Amino acid sequence: MRERFGHQHWWPGETPFEVCVGAILTQNTNWTNVERAIARLKAAGVLEPRKLFALPERKLARLIRPAGYFNVKARRLRSSLRLLVEEFDGDLKGLFAARRGRNLKVASPRRADRTPQRGVPGREIEQATRTFMDRGHLQNPDVNRSHEPVGTPSTALRAPSPRLGEKDGMRGIRFTDSGTGATLTVRQRLLAINGIGPETADSMLLYAGGHHSFVIDAYTRRIFHRHNWCDTDASYDELKALCETALDGKPPAQQLVYWQDYHAQLVMVGKHFCRTRNPLCDQCPLKPLLPRKGNEALA
Repeated sequence: MRERFGHQHWWPGETPFEVCVGAILTQNTNWTNVERAIARLKAAGVLEPRKLFALPERKLARLIRPAGYFNVKARRLRSSLRLLVEEFDGDLKGLFAARRGRNLKVASPRRADRTPQRGVPGREIEQATRTFMDRGHLQNPDVNRSHEPVGTPSTALRAPSPRLGEKDGMRGIRFTDSGTGATLTVRQRLLAINGIGPETADSMLLYAGGHHSFVIDAYTRRIFHRHNWCDTDASYDELKALCETALDGKPPAQQLVYWQDYHAQLVMVGKHFCRTRNPLCDQCPLKPLLPRKGNEALA
């Protein structure tokens, strides 16, 4: 996948806070609209936790109007901002740490079941990982950068941000304890916010919080189903456990950026090849991993 697309350098944003805002705004819309909404927040000088929280909800809704569902998203943003500002003094480091906020009571989360779904070939995914993600160092990480999937970051917003290095990751994401217990605690905290579902929470954790929490989206589900790596009714948590188990072989210093880019690569495959209609299986970099007799059935 990397040979085809190059390193995707996800997620865009000049700060982790901008990443969190984008993760909420991108719900049910394409990233171009999110870019326009974020640009309006920047132009208004309010893309900062306390300033954004101080805005009346109606004014916030007007500013993010390009992102669609602006009234709903304004309420969701304010719900997340209320937690961040009132419980953690506007400090994302505190939000993404395992410690509690000033008035927050969080039940101890159960350890996630990281066992792959019965019958799912975890070894095949590990093989795919080695084959398509680890074929040497890329000479040109910007291959096909102009072809952006709907609902994902585009070059325009990514450009001002520093490039992701294999060791450094995205600027600002090394400030938290990303151990399993801490990650589960913070994930539960995010999921308790009105309008924050598993995909949005995991996007925040992985790309803004520096936590090892893999993101599952419609592209991932479609690719895995077509390769017979999951059942049609596999839950979000089952797919998440499958991916995290299969992709757990990297050293801790490399695993965060590896997971970030692996999710980005799956999105690129889903957008350009593993499409809902008329999939381009013959051109897909994952073609060798398709079921032998399944190619015709996918269309």
